[in-house]
Amino acid sequence: MSKELNLNSRQEVEEEFGFYNIKDFPKGFDEKDIGGDLNSCNKCGNIQNSYNEMYWQGEECQETNEILQDYTAVCDDCFDDLMKAKNYIWSVNNELVKKESEHEL
Repeated sequence: MSKELNLNSRQEVEEEFGFYNIKDFPKGFDEKDIGGDLNSCNKCGNIQNSYNEMYWQGEECQETNEILQDYTAVCDDCFDDLMKAKNYIWSVNNELVKKESEHEL
């Protein structure tokens, strides 16, 4: 890269390059080269802010760790997909709870 970049979000990566998925960058590309707070989702490959756009194994509650399965870090969208697949929902207190039946929302 010819100019020094310090991008901080998926949106900034997309604005700069026109795309934001790690697979669209050259082989060997490291997202840290364009922003120290960036990382890529282990499930879909989207480049995200490590701190406010991703969920991390071992850094959240036990329910989050169960939802993440074998992934180290995933973006918000992939976390939502994994959460639904494991029958978790957000409670009114913003806590992850296992959904008991289809009628419980």
